[in-house]
This record gives sequence, structure tokens and C-alpha cells, in this order.
Amino acid sequence: MAAIPQDQVDRITPRAVPRQDSTAYKWWVGSIIVVATIIFVMSFEAMSLALPTMMVSMRVGLREMSWTLTGYMISRTLLVGAVGWLGNRMGNRNLFALSLAIFTIGALLCGLAWSFESLVLFRIVQGVGAGPLTPLIMVILHETFPPEQRGLAQSLFMVGDAAGSVIGRGFMGYLIDALGWRAVFYINVPLGLATLAALLVIVPNRRETVVQSFDPIGLLCLAGFVVCLLVGLQSAAQNGWE
Repeated sequence: MAAIPQDQVDRITPRAVPRQDSTAYKWWVGSIIVVATIIFVMSFEAMSLALPTMMVSMRVGLREMSWTLTGYMISRTLLVGAVGWLGNRMGNRNLFALSLAIFTIGALLCGLAWSFESLVLFRIVQGVGAGPLTPLIMVILHETFPPEQRGLAQSLFMVGDAAGSVIGRGFMGYLIDALGWRAVFYINVPLGLATLAALLVIVPNRRETVVQSFDPIGLLCLAGFVVCLLVGLQSAAQNGWE
């Protein structure tokens, strides 16, 4: 089959979506990655500021409320070991979109939480979505930028991480004082939906040609280690090491 001339490709390709070999395409993907990084870093940083207000609202102490952080970290860590296999099956873009959607839905549910128990459950859901985001961010950046620009790709992630920390500790503190702790979660919903839409339109879905095997025993061992470690650290922080 004869190849389509490039000038014809340019005519039939929507102008709103840059070609994958263009500089504009790389910066579009980089911008999506920066915003996605800001969203989940900002959400994590804002939780430490929102805890006192949440404790008063839910009428629980620090010991109980710390489970909103521990549950999130456990569920976030457990899926990291399966990201390679899931990305191989679903495609990295699709897995990233699914993770971002779960994270956004979890944020909405956290904002709607009616009790302490429901808040912990929804934070676990949010952690499930947040877990694959960091490794997938690096994968998508490495797929988009050539080897000589990998340093630039890494710096984009660092920009999003730094901006998320600053916004999470600065602007989100003001937001909590003005609108309450639920606003910390609600603000992630429009940002997440906008980023998800841009991701699906601009970033193509790529799969590896070699199917990787899944290691359920290794994942279970990792899960057991992570749960014991995080629960043990939380217990030690509350009760001491003796």
C-alpha cells in the first residue's frame, strides 16, 4: 500500500491536535503532565493543612483522622508494582486516564463524605487512582521526548511537583479558611476533568509489543510489607516504640 504524502496528512489531520513529531505536541503533552502532577501533589500537601478542620467537623481525634493519610498511602503504594503489567495490557495512556478518573471521582466522594468512615474509604479510592500516576507520568514523558531531551522531560515533572507543593501549602490553606475543608477535594474535580479531556484528545495510546507476565505472589508480598510498614509506623508515632 502506497504511503500517504505528508501534505495530504496535514490536510486531513485536525489542526487542533498537533502531529506527534512536532514541537507543539511535546509541549502539549508536557503541559498535561505538569497539570496532572500539580493536581495530585497539591491534594496530598493540602491534607496536612485540612486535618485540624476535618477533625473538628468529623468530631474525631488525630489518632483516628490519621487513617485518612495512612489508607491513602497504602492504596497508593499497592498498585505501583502492577503498573507495568497493567500498562502493557491497557496501554499507558488509557491506564493514566483511568487512574486520573478514579482519583477525580475519589476527590469528589471525599468532598461529599458524610462520616469519618466514609471519608477514609473514599481516601482509599483516591489513593488507588493516585498510585499509578507518578510512574506513568515518567513513562509518557519518555515516550514523548527523544533521548537528548529526557532531562527537559524530567524537569517538567519537577516543575509540577514543586508547583503542587507551593499551591498545596499556600493557596489551599487560604481556600480551607474561606470555604472549608471540603473545597480541598472539590477543586480537584474540574482540574481533573479538564486534564482528562486534554489527555484523551492529544496523547495517543501506546502498548508494548512484548506481553509482560504478572507476578501475583510478588504483588501480595509487596502489599503485606507496605501494610505492615505503614501501620507499624503510624502505631509507633502514636504509642511510641517501646
